[in-house]
Amino acid sequence: AVPQGTLTPELYQETLALYQGKLDGYTEHACREITLAEAPAWLLDYSWNGPEDEGNQGRISQIAVFQRRGDTLLTFTFSTSLSLKNSQKTMLLEVIKSFTPLPPENDIQKDQPR
Repeated sequence: AVPQGTLTPELYQETLALYQGKLDGYTEHACREITLAEAPAWLLDYSWNGPEDEGNQGRISQIAVFQRRGDTLLTFTFSTSLSLKNSQKTMLLEVIKSFTPLPPENDIQKDQPR
């Protein structure tokens, strides 16, 4: 849950900073605001040196999208040990953009299935 009183721009900047400053070999390919389910969100496209697996340290490519919904920070992440082509990134982003949030609890009638 998002701490009470946290402003949305501040939340996004703090979240992005966690990635930008903490991952070994971090390389940022894109960091920008996008629209997700008719609301603002942040896209982060990056790569970094992943943990060692059987003595081999591999490069990890990731796409993450963050969106605040009330007191929740939604995070959508795709990770691969392969280099992503722009066409693949576009396809993955389209999957994320297909997200449709449920209405708030108080908008759901008790007799409606969830």
